[in-house]
Amino acid sequence: MDFFAQCGLIAWQVVCELVDLDHHHRRKAERDGQRQAHRAEHRDRPRQFHALQRLHEWRQDKAQKDGQRDRDQNFTREIQGGDDNGADQKV
Repeated sequence: MDFFAQCGLIAWQVVCELVDLDHHHRRKAERDGQRQAHRAEHRDRPRQFHALQRLHEWRQDKAQKDGQRDRDQNFTREIQGGDDNGADQKV
């Protein structure tokens, strides 16, 4: 082949590569746009948001009640007066 034919083939290969790169970038941008839309749609709240919220509130309420019960149990009992005429006293 002569020199000009080889230059033409090389130029054609370069153009084809540039077209392929352009298509690749367009597909990638489209996929990225779809991913961003999907993330935006699902990032705000989980699917079972209300169920999770009720569970969270229930756990907080239970923890608060358990904490109050624990505090009530940790108080010392009132000391009652003893029997001064007990059997363990020496006469």
